Formats: sequence, C-alpha cells, structure tokens
Amino acid sequence: MRAGLRDRLGLLAAMALLALALGAQAGLGRLDAMFYDAMVSALAPAAGTDTVVVAIDEASLAAHGRWPWDRRVLADLIERIAIDEPSAIALDLLLSEPAGADEDAALAAAMRRSGRVALPVFTAYAPGGGVQAVAPVAELAQAAAALGHVSIETDADGVARSVFLREGNASQGWWDHLAVQMLRLAGAPTPALPGARAPAQSVSPGAWQRDHWVLLTFARGEPPTVSAAAVLAGELEPDVLRGRMVLIGVTAGGLGDTYPTPRSRTAYSPGVYVLATALANLAHGDTGTAAGPLGSVVFTLLVMCLLLPVYWRASPSHALLWTLVVALAACAASALIWLGWRLWYPPAGAVIVCLAAYPVWSWRRLESASAYLDEELTRLRHERALLPARAPAAAAPSGDAVERRIAAMRAATDNLRALNAFIAASIEHLPDAVLVTDGAGQVLLANRAAATYVGATAPHVLAGVSAAVLLDGLRTRDTREPLAPPPAEGTAECIDAHGGEFLYKSAPLWLGDGPALGIVTVVDIARVRQAEQRRDEALRFLSHDLRAPLAAIQALIDGRAAADAREREARVARLAGQALHLAESFVQLARAESAPLRVEVLDLAEVAMDAEDACWAQARELGVSVAGVADVCAEVRGDRSWLTRALVNLLGNAIKFSPRGGQVRITLAASDGEWHLSVSDAGPGVPDAALAQLGQPFVRLQAETAGVGLGLAYVRTVAARHGGHLVPENLPGGGARFTLCLPRAAAPADAPT
Repeated sequence: MRAGLRDRLGLLAAMALLALALGAQAGLGRLDAMFYDAMVSALAPAAGTDTVVVAIDEASLAAHGRWPWDRRVLADLIERIAIDEPSAIALDLLLSEPAGADEDAALAAAMRRSGRVALPVFTAYAPGGGVQAVAPVAELAQAAAALGHVSIETDADGVARSVFLREGNASQGWWDHLAVQMLRLAGAPTPALPGARAPAQSVSPGAWQRDHWVLLTFARGEPPTVSAAAVLAGELEPDVLRGRMVLIGVTAGGLGDTYPTPRSRTAYSPGVYVLATALANLAHGDTGTAAGPLGSVVFTLLVMCLLLPVYWRASPSHALLWTLVVALAACAASALIWLGWRLWYPPAGAVIVCLAAYPVWSWRRLESASAYLDEELTRLRHERALLPARAPAAAAPSGDAVERRIAAMRAATDNLRALNAFIAASIEHLPDAVLVTDGAGQVLLANRAAATYVGATAPHVLAGVSAAVLLDGLRTRDTREPLAPPPAEGTAECIDAHGGEFLYKSAPLWLGDGPALGIVTVVDIARVRQAEQRRDEALRFLSHDLRAPLAAIQALIDGRAAADAREREARVARLAGQALHLAESFVQLARAESAPLRVEVLDLAEVAMDAEDACWAQARELGVSVAGVADVCAEVRGDRSWLTRALVNLLGNAIKFSPRGGQVRITLAASDGEWHLSVSDAGPGVPDAALAQLGQPFVRLQAETAGVGLGLAYVRTVAARHGGHLVPENLPGGGARFTLCLPRAAAPADAPT
C-alpha cells in the first residue's frame, strides 16, 4: 500500500474514532453550553404579549408589608385579576404550609370563583433520600383548577436552559408542568407533550422520574410585567390582563427562587420569569430538543467528510484556511438547524475534530515528506554526478533535523539548477540544429541553431510547434520522401528546398517509465561534401596531373625515350619544373584557404607594379606588352605577398593567352567603397559556359592548355579571404577581363583595432 493512501486511511480512521467518541457525549459540557447561550441570545425572538407576570416586587412589599403576606391579600389579588377575565391564572408561590383558617378559606374561595387558577407542586429531597412532591395544603389544592410541577432543570454550570414537562412516580402520582396546565386552562389545544422521552427502563415505584425534556428559547428582554401593588391599588389599565395567561410570582430580591439563564449568565432571573418563558414557548410551539448521541455522531462525521477530502488535494495554507472555514460552518450549521427546526446539534465535537485533524494531517505529511526527501537525497549522493562538485554550503546546526534537511535540499536544488543550466547551455551552443520533442512530436526544447534554420526569432518561439511541420522542407536525398517524424528512430541524408545538404538524425529518448521523448539533430554537411569533393580533386591531381610529368621523367631516366642525352636532360628539366609548379600551386592554394593573414595597409598600385615586374620576363619571351596602372593611391588592408601572387596569377594568365604582339592592360578604379584592379588581355576570351566555373580548383580555361586550374582558384580564395571577390568577363571586342574587387582601407578614425 502506498504511503500516501496509508496516511489517508489512518487519518480517516483516527478522526472517525474521535468523532464517535466526541459525538457519543451528545455535547461537550461547557464548550457547547457557551455556544448555545451565545446562539440563543443572538437569535432570541421578541417577548410575547400573551403571558403577563404579576410581580410581587419591592414596591408591592413596601405597600403591603413584608413577605409572606396574609393569604387574604392574595385572595384580593386574584379577585382583582379575575375582573379582567384572563384566560388562566397561576400562583408560583409555595403554599404547602397552612395559614390561619380564615386566610386559607378566603384564598380558596377566590380561586373557586375564578375557576381558572392553577397551583404549583414543588419538589424537595426526602429525609430518607430520593425526591418527594411538595403540594399545596389540601384546602387550596382542592380549590385549584389544576396542579402542575414547577421544577426547573439546571445544567452542570448552574444555568437554567431546559425543563421536564412531566415528573413524578407511581406512588406519589404524575404532574405535568404548570405551564402545560395553564395552557389547558386557557383552552389551548394540547396534543401529545413535546420533548425528548426518557428511555424505557425498570425502576422502583418510588423512584422519581422525569420525562418530555425540552430546551427553552429565551426572548429578548423580560416578559410583560405589572406590579402586584398596582393591581391591588386598582391602578391597572382596563383590559391589560384580558384573555392573557397571568403568572403571579415573587421578583423581589432574596425572596423567591432565582436562576442564571442563557440570556443573563451574569445575573439571576426570578423563577417566575423562567416559568413564563416555558409557558410562552409551549404556547407558540417554540420549545427545542437536542440531538441524541447518534445525531451528534452523524453531525460530526458529516463535518469530517467535508474536511478530509480537501486535505488530500490542497496545500498546507489552503488546508488550514479550509479547516477554519469548516469549523465556522459547523457552528453556523448548528445555529441554522436550531433556528429552522429548534433542534440542537452541539458543534464543539465537530470543531474539535477540525482543529485536531489539521495538525495530525500536517504531522503525517511532514513525516512523509521528510522520509521521501531523505531517501531521495541519499540516492542522489550515491549517483554519479555529471558536473564537478561545487563548494559546500555552510553546514546547518547539527542538532536541528529540519535545518539539516533544508540545507541538503538547498544543495540538491542548486545542483539540479546548475545541471539544468549546463544542459540548456550545452544544447544552446551546439553548432547543429537540435530539437527535443514529446511523444507526439511537439517541440519541448530547441537551440539557437534550430531557430536560425527555420527562421524563428528565438528558440522559445518553437515550443509547442510540431517538429514535422518545422522540418517539412527536408526530403531524403535519394528518394525525395518525407522524413520519419520524431520520436521514431532514423538517419538520412537529405536536402532542403534551397538545395542545402543535411544529415538528419532522430532517436527516441527514454526518461524513466514515462513516454518516449524525441531528440532530432539536423547537421549541415555542405562542408563535408565540399571536403569530399576537394579530396577527390586532390586524388585526381595526384593520380593524373602530377603523376604524368613524374612518369615521363621516370621514362626518360630509364632510357626508353629520346636517345640524345642533351635533349633528354632538357625534357627532364622541363617536366620537373612543371611538376614543381603544380605542387607549388597546390600548396599555395591550401595555404590561402587556411593560413592566417598578415594584414597591413598597402597600396594596390604598388602591388600591381610588383606583379608587373615579376611577369616582365614572361611577357618579353611571348612578345606581349604590359600597360601598367596610373600613378594613384589605392589603399586596402591585406596581406601583400598573397595579393601580389594573386595578381601575378592573373597577369600571367593574361600574357599566356594573348597573341604575340598583343597588349595586357592593368587598370585601377574606385567604385562604391571598393577598389577594382582589372587585368585585360587580347586573347580568345572565355567560353560563356565556363565563366561560372572559373575559380574552382582543377577547372581549366581550355582543355588543351597546360595547367590544372589552380591559379584562378588561388585568386578567388585570396579575394574572399580579404572580403572581396573576383569578376571574370569577356570584352566586347575580344579578349577577357578579370577584376579583383577589394574593400577600401578604413580611415584612421574608423580603422579596426
């Protein structure tokens, strides 16, 4: 199993167990209680007007004496309230002890006349243990229209958030909550009691039991309240209590029961206000209930399912952000479910799962990444390095494992970056065109030579272009067929549309288990072909032109020709001179092609005069006159000896092909930044078909003429080495003219250094 999958399954199992453990608690005590209080306070509805509290407050005590009052005062209070015809009246007062006979009788009579008065049943711990009901005295209980318990449930933190709607046991009887009894007295429909049911279990008949647990929704502000003193004094506005449910209870400090509530955690609310809240919730169907352990587990698991899949794809920072988003979403979902359905899903467990999942996942990812890096760095250290070792970086602190890994990774990254630069530079500076393609033949990497060949402005422009499209102009040399596209392996000599000759090579490049890449090279073999041609010409020269005079000399020496010794010696001398001239011409041409120039600023007119002096004897022997150049200054930059020999070759050819009595003219003229040194003769001229070939080695002006065509090849080569060129042409009246064109020497300010 892969490490990544193992980590995912491990985290999933760990978080699922945590979700089960936290969800099974059905809430995490104070954490969930604090969120519940904040939520209930923020979402609290406005206080209703169908319930009114008649408060026995400080003003009432000041007007009618200290508590407890004479029960005849309570009877009067009920009589005055009954005048407004409320829908129901409840006394949230402890009436379990008898008072004077007249007091209880007066209060009972007032209750009977109203017919809508409910009395509370309190609970207390029995002397022998357990819980016992504390009912009103018998006379008052009989006069009451209904009895209901007023127990208020407090959580572990002492805050009242819920009530049980039914309490009691088989021996003492069962009592519905006083709020339920008031709704019945008011004529409100009372279907089955809401709330969470107590689990069915076997209990003793005397055990106190509670059922139908509901969460209370506390309104903003206190319920509508009037002072008992105002009622007794007749100061109450008419119809204030008409049709409403009236709760009579003590609100004066230090007298009645008080409880902290979600709405007033730092202050205490009188029990009658909590009772009024329960009554308003039941009247409007606004009571809530809590999801049990199973619901809490499902809620937590759903939150976890939103969280973990993102961990498997997101970066650490995004995962942290998503963790916070999901945690807040769990709280928001809990509040929305409460707002819509009055169902309480404690979110603390889900939030803890979120906050625990991120560090656990980060730890496992860090461990996996560290193990992988250590393994890869160890492999790198044992692999052969392509580049020489670099200077080691400053060592990380020996005790810090993370710093050591970072330092090792930095060194490996630097080496990889250097290797990439080395490979890129190597490919970039190759003289031949190189393309690296993917398996589909699309260019991934190209060098500048490739960009130059296809006419692109830069190598990166070729990325993504098909190599077959770029090299579409190449065809095999013999069959003129298209080339096999990369990464197919193949080698072929080919030509392009411009007649260039190239060697095409394509080979697959395998990198690990991935698809094959392709590497293509296009090598310009024009120079190779030229070298092969020169080699063949040299072999032909050695095997024929140079071998012929040597063979003749050998024959003369052997005595198989010319019996006259003097004639034989003359012929040997002539043949030896011819062979020496051929060898010297060949050597001079080879030097002109490769030897370095000794450049200086010189006057072409002086070079022409030197050449004229060198050819004077030949011209006299053949009866040809030479007309020299005018006295001008024609400065060029070049090698004096090379230019002089080139001009001697031109002048010698002109003398050789001129008839006896003819004239060879040397002229010098300036034209467009160049000096044109021309040699004209009065000979037969050059056949038009041979003009284009003049200057190539071993090409003669006339087949019957002695020589092998190295003289003009030398002249053309020297001209090219000096940045110029040779122009052969026939003259209209007969004869030929050869013009040596050379660039003028730069002025001193512009001369190259």
